Amino acid sequence: MNADCHQLLPAVEPRAEFDSAGQVAPATVLAPLLALMLAFGALLSILIPWSLLETASTKMQRGEFTAGWLLSLAFLSFVVIVRWCVIHVMSFIAQWRQHKADAVDRLSWPLVSILVPAYNEAETIQSALGSLIALDYPHYEIVVIDDGSSDETYKRAMPFAGDYEQCSVRVFHKPNGGKWSALNFGLKHAGADVILCIDADSRLSRDSLKRLASHLDDPTVGGVSGQITVRNRANLVTWLQAFEYVAANGSLRSAQSLLGSVLVVPGPIGLYRRAALEQVAATGVSDGPQKPGRVTGPFSHETFAEDFQLSLTVLCLGWRVVYEPRAISYTKAPDCVQILLNQRYRWFRGTMQVLTIYRQRLRALQKSPSSLLQIIIHAVYSVDLYVLPLFGLSAVVGVLVAISDGTTLYEIILIASAMLMLNLMAGTYYVLSQGDQLRILSILLLYDVYSGILLNVAWVIAAVDEARGARMRW
Repeated sequence: MNADCHQLLPAVEPRAEFDSAGQVAPATVLAPLLALMLAFGALLSILIPWSLLETASTKMQRGEFTAGWLLSLAFLSFVVIVRWCVIHVMSFIAQWRQHKADAVDRLSWPLVSILVPAYNEAETIQSALGSLIALDYPHYEIVVIDDGSSDETYKRAMPFAGDYEQCSVRVFHKPNGGKWSALNFGLKHAGADVILCIDADSRLSRDSLKRLASHLDDPTVGGVSGQITVRNRANLVTWLQAFEYVAANGSLRSAQSLLGSVLVVPGPIGLYRRAALEQVAATGVSDGPQKPGRVTGPFSHETFAEDFQLSLTVLCLGWRVVYEPRAISYTKAPDCVQILLNQRYRWFRGTMQVLTIYRQRLRALQKSPSSLLQIIIHAVYSVDLYVLPLFGLSAVVGVLVAISDGTTLYEIILIASAMLMLNLMAGTYYVLSQGDQLRILSILLLYDVYSGILLNVAWVIAAVDEARGARMRW
């Protein structure tokens, strides 16, 4: 090992942060919990819409204008809860199959190039490289790309350059061009046929690379998504995000993996075959402008969500994309509301941009215009991007209208308690299925406010800016 780096490594891991997952609960525990959760969810999918329909019927007889709104809310609530139940059934099947086929010990593994784009990451680059050098994998290379940082990122990364027992580290510097450009630059300097993309502020679990690479035994798999876990659980904002990541990974991404159609391979941990990336580049859908610091390739400059655009293009080209929940990237989440809203603004707007690109160009790459992928996109994003935010806002308005309309506090508390109980069962299932901390459930009382109100603020701003064609600000 490089002597200078050996002196750096013991000091770079901040032990105060969450950096290890516990034991995943067995199927014998998860199956009964899932059955109870689904039974309760199915009951609510009948009772809540039925209650709204009865109220709407009464208001229609009185000629009140809120009747139509209540009918819409009844329909939305039915769609949301039924979709929720279907997703969890698919998620359980995917997890059960994965654990049943679990095997990461073998004689040979493919060489992997790990791309680490970094811009002003002086505070985190050493800990990130320290965790990468310590991965449990026989042979891999780490390609660090300093994208024109104005701090000491390059200076602090350079001592890690060299050869180690199981890996090598190379550090490059280029003019600033954006993360997408840094990844394209790194790909051009990578020597392996398997590419792992991560963020410079993330740390990987030791066995994550083996977990991801094992999925490439299936020659149809072009991409593998890992699991993102929030490590800096320091305040309410980060704890809410930690639960959000557990819920999203445990349900939606697992369900998509059952069909080999994970729509978003996240930037902090995404594995690709080089062949799939080269096919994406060959389509020309992501060619960027030739300017200093900008490097063209499969990673696109067009949107705020280059990771979504890339994985969706890989799917359109006929590759399967799957999810590996035991390959964990411990990432640093925004720790204040303003930074969180800025992040979600980029995510929401980037998603809208990618869906526009899909309709305009990517859909033409599919072999069948009525493919399963198209159904999944509508089932996921038509609901997540448009229905759920409207449902959340409508529910808030509904509570206010109900109070002004004479609905008793007891009735409102009863419905809220039922939804909280469903969230508690689901949250417990998420935590046990991913080996996270049970104390994360303590924020459930505020989670609906967080997801239904706070995040919708970013969604509204993003939707308005996208509709009026506001310039993208990175």
